[in-house]
Amino acid sequence: DPGFPTGPGVAASIVSMEGTCLSCVKYLMVFFNALIFLAGLCLVTVGVWAVADPGGVAEVVSSHHPLLLRSVHVILAVGAVFLLLGLLGCCGALCESRRTLTYFFFILLLIIFMVELVTAIVAFVFREQLNEDYFALELKMRYQGDNATDVFSRFWNSAMKTFGCCGVRGPSDFWEGTLFWQLSSGKIIPEACCKGDIHEESQATMDRLRCLLGDPRHRNEQGCYTKIMQSLHNYILTVGGVVIGLLLIQLLAMSFTLCLFRRMI
Repeated sequence: DPGFPTGPGVAASIVSMEGTCLSCVKYLMVFFNALIFLAGLCLVTVGVWAVADPGGVAEVVSSHHPLLLRSVHVILAVGAVFLLLGLLGCCGALCESRRTLTYFFFILLLIIFMVELVTAIVAFVFREQLNEDYFALELKMRYQGDNATDVFSRFWNSAMKTFGCCGVRGPSDFWEGTLFWQLSSGKIIPEACCKGDIHEESQATMDRLRCLLGDPRHRNEQGCYTKIMQSLHNYILTVGGVVIGLLLIQLLAMSFTLCLFRRMI
């Protein structure tokens, strides 16, 4: 086309534009892989915290479902892989290594598939098992009282005080036929179910005695399952947004990886 400019200057401009575009894609890929690296770091941190189990949560949840505890190890493994992939992705983009980028692209696809598969299986298997009836039965068989030193009882005492609740469904969870009833020496409910600060003196002490003797005015009537689920409901949208954001970051990282790889061929 006679009207289209040609010459060394135009060719140099085109090469310069391609170089700029390639550089932009490269650094965008570095950015998204850095986010994947941070996501892996978060997963590893959560996994280490869950394995350390400072609050006894794993002890409560996984006592009859050891697969749930193994899922923590899966989180650790996935986090470690994400750390490695994020690092490899950044290095591959900066060094423009075709082999590294190719391996990164396909491995990342595989890892995402595995994570989604494991998540779907765990959610499907345990969606109906960790319900109100399950926790009520566990409480009936294992809760020992306010001064117990076992992890399970300490966890429940802490949960009932923190959320201002009593038992799984309510105070009746501690009545006849429970381990607490056998060990309580006449108490109707544990002190953790009582309203207010049970360690204060004077009137608070009297209120505590009335609570332990069964006066409903001085005890928490709502069960912890409903109370905790209501509290967790407030975070569902946040967690969902974080998960969707992480998936988008992974998709964008793969897109930029493929784009950069094609430009280097």
